[in-house]
Amino acid sequence: RGLAPVDPRYLKMDGSVCRFRCEGDKKPNGWAIVHADGSPVLIAGHWARGEQHVVALGEARRLSPREEQAARHAVEVARRQRERELAERHDAAQTVARRLWAASGLPFEWHPYLVEKMLLGVGIRQLNRDLLIPMRDESGEVWNVQRIREDGEKRFLKGGRVRGLS
Repeated sequence: RGLAPVDPRYLKMDGSVCRFRCEGDKKPNGWAIVHADGSPVLIAGHWARGEQHVVALGEARRLSPREEQAARHAVEVARRQRERELAERHDAAQTVARRLWAASGLPFEWHPYLVEKMLLGVGIRQLNRDLLIPMRDESGEVWNVQRIREDGEKRFLKGGRVRGLS
C-alpha cells in the first residue's frame, strides 16, 4: 500500500506510535502501531494522504469488523497504559526538579555560560556549577529543569515533562 518504511528499525512492537519516512516521501509521513500481544495486528497510515489500514500480521487478509474492533480496543488499552506510565515518569521527575530548584540559589554573575552568552541570569538559579532553568506550566508550577553546565552542555531531567512548558 506504499507505506513501507525506508528504515524499518523505527518500527517498535510495543504498541506505541512509530513515525517513519515512506519511499518517495521527503518527510516522515508514515505511521504505524504494532500490537504484538495475542493476535498480532498492524494499524498503519499516511498523514499526508489521509490513509489508515488495519491488517492481521502473519496473515495476508483484512480483519473482520469484529476482529478490527478487538484490535483497536487492544491498541487503546495499550495506549492508556503508556499514558499512565508516562505520567508516573513525569511526576517522579517533577519531584526531583522541585528538590533541585529548592536547593539552588542565585547564579554567580561570572558563571562561564552567562559570561559567554552575555546574560544576566534573571529567573534562573545555580546549583553547584550548573545553572538551572525552570520549566513551568501555564500556572507557574515547575515540572522540570534544564541543567546547563559551564561548558554549555544542556540536559533536561530524564523522564521529565518538556511539552507545553515554558
